[in-house]
Amino acid sequence: WSSTLAEVCGVVSMENPSSIVEHLPGVALEDVSALCARLKREGLTAVPHVAARSFRDQQTLAAFLAQLQEGGVEDVLLIAGDVSEAGAYPSSIALLETGLIQAHGIRRVDVAGHPEGSPHMNTSAAHQGSDAIAHVVEKAAWAEKEGIALSLVTQVCFDIDKVGEYVRALRASGVAAPVRVGIPGPASLASIVKYAAVCGVGPSLSLLTSNPARVLSLATQAASGAGGVSDPAPLVAALLAQVDKGGLGDVSLHLFSFGGLSRTAEWASRAAREQQQQH
Repeated sequence: WSSTLAEVCGVVSMENPSSIVEHLPGVALEDVSALCARLKREGLTAVPHVAARSFRDQQTLAAFLAQLQEGGVEDVLLIAGDVSEAGAYPSSIALLETGLIQAHGIRRVDVAGHPEGSPHMNTSAAHQGSDAIAHVVEKAAWAEKEGIALSLVTQVCFDIDKVGEYVRALRASGVAAPVRVGIPGPASLASIVKYAAVCGVGPSLSLLTSNPARVLSLATQAASGAGGVSDPAPLVAALLAQVDKGGLGDVSLHLFSFGGLSRTAEWASRAAREQQQQH
C-alpha cells in the first residue's frame, strides 16, 4: 500500500477523488483504518470495505468503526462478504440494523450492486435477478429512514446492456440512489480474467473465458505498442450509449484497478483532462 500511495496521490487530479480500501484476508482491521486515515490526510476520500460476515461480534465491529471515525472516515462500502464466514451478521442489512453505522459518524453508505447476480447470494440462480433488486430496495428504505446517503457500486461487468437493464429495474422499483458502474481499469487480459473470477462475475466471465479474442478486440488499445493492455474507453462508450437511451438516472464509473493503482489513476486523470479540453 505505502509504496504506491504517493504515486496515486500524485497523478489523480479529479475533483474529490475517492479510493475504496479493501479488507483483504489476513490484513488486520487496524491496518485498514490506518490506511484510511492516511488517505484522508493526503486529500483523498477513503472508502473502506465493511464486510458484514467478517465480524465475529458487535464489539469488534464497534471498535473498527470507532477507529474509522477517529480517522475522519464518513463513507463506507458495505458488503455481505463470503458466505463461508460465520460471523455475527449474516447479511449487510443485519449489520445496518444495529445502529452502529450512524452512531460512528458514517454519513454515506455504498452498497454492492449485482447486475449479473452473485455466487455469494443465498438464493437460486433463477431468482438472483429479482433478489438482487429486492436487497437494494430494502437498503434504500433503511437509508431513507435513517437519513443516510446511499449509493451503489456494481460488480465488474462487460455486459453493459445487462447493466442498463439492472439500473432501469432499480429505478422502476423506486430506487433513485446513484449507481457507479464497475469496469476494469487498464490491465492485461490475464489480470482481468483472474480478478473477475474473484469478484464473482457471471456472464461477463463466461464471455471472457469462452471467447477471449472477442473481448480483446473490443477492449484492447488499438495503438501499436499497447502491450495487450485493455482500454476502458469502449466500455465507457457503451455505458454512454445506455445513458443516451434514458431511464438510468444518476450513473457514473467505478474503476477496478486490476492493472495496478497507478496505471488506473493515470488513465482516469488523463480521461478527465481530455473531457475538460473537449468542453
